[in-house]
Amino acid sequence: MAQTTGPKLREGIARVKGKEYPRWILDYGVVHGKRTRRSFKSKTEAERLLKDWRQKQEIHSERQKILSQRIGEKADRLSTDRLLDAV
Repeated sequence: MAQTTGPKLREGIARVKGKEYPRWILDYGVVHGKRTRRSFKSKTEAERLLKDWRQKQEIHSERQKILSQRIGEKADRLSTDRLLDAV
C-alpha cells in the first residue's frame, strides 16, 4: 500500500528507567499492514531522513510518469487488434 501524504514528523518522549528523553518520531503510518515509525535523538537527523524520503518519492513519481508516456507512445503505434490483445 502506497501512502499518499507521506510520513509525519513529531516530537515525543522516551521513558527509560523513569527518566524522560526527548525524541523525534517519523511516523510513516500503516505500510504493508504494519504501523511503521522511526525514532531519532535529534530533529536534524529526522528531517534529513524525511527529506531523503521525499526526494525518492519525487524520483519514483517522475519514473512512473516517463514510463506511462513511453507505454502510451508505443501503444499509439499498435493496430487496434494488437491493442485488444494487449488488454
